[in-house]
Amino acid sequence: MLFKPLGMRDTAFWVRPEQQSRLADTLDSDPQKATMNKAHSILQDPSGKSYFKGGAGLVGTADD
Repeated sequence: MLFKPLGMRDTAFWVRPEQQSRLADTLDSDPQKATMNKAHSILQDPSGKSYFKGGAGLVGTADD
């Protein structure tokens, strides 16, 4: 994985269940909220798939 050698412990293509409480949410008043949530599946591990979406859906912290 690319992030481990860089010391980026909080950056991944999906959010682990134990980290979901740290995830900032989109405001309910944002008309694009539903579309964004469908487009970026960051709350599930895409095991079994043969590709990642590059930077799309990449989640990290400011420190990383």
